[in-house]
Amino acid sequence: MRYLLIALLLSAAGCSGGKHTGAVTGSPGATAAAASPSARATAAAPGSRATPASAVPLRSARAGATHPPGSQNVTVSETDNGHTISVRRQDVVTAVLHSTYWTFNKPSDQRVLLAMSDPTASPQTRGCVPGQGCGTVTVRYLAVGVGRSVISAHRDTCGEALKCSPAQSDWRVTVVVTGS
Repeated sequence: MRYLLIALLLSAAGCSGGKHTGAVTGSPGATAAAASPSARATAAAPGSRATPASAVPLRSARAGATHPPGSQNVTVSETDNGHTISVRRQDVVTAVLHSTYWTFNKPSDQRVLLAMSDPTASPQTRGCVPGQGCGTVTVRYLAVGVGRSVISAHRDTCGEALKCSPAQSDWRVTVVVTGS
């Protein structure tokens, strides 16, 4: 019921114009205040791995929604692999991975992070040899509850007929959501 209410609120509010506040990047422990006042990057537990899950989210907020008024948009990518970020409830976390071979898993706790849409692949056709996986895959998540959730993705192929090494196969970011 709570998720239906959130989806209705997003729809009624019309959602603001999605101002990008920057990526949360840097070395473990680096502060990302320039990206968002509510985001901070720190190191995750070494050797931890995401549990495989279905590539399609079970529940999602209103498809095509931007972010709620007053919320921040925090973008994570390959450089954030293994990091932990902190956001506030109602913030949007956008994950952008730079290969169309990535498959996103469901968030580990959908009471904390809710996918706003299915993953969207944006292939790059200019200057790319077919089969290289040029382009991006993007998923937007809404922080709906206080707690911790892991967003993760997996790929087996790192280019045409090129199997990924174990270090290139898995991506994960832990998101800690605090109250608003």
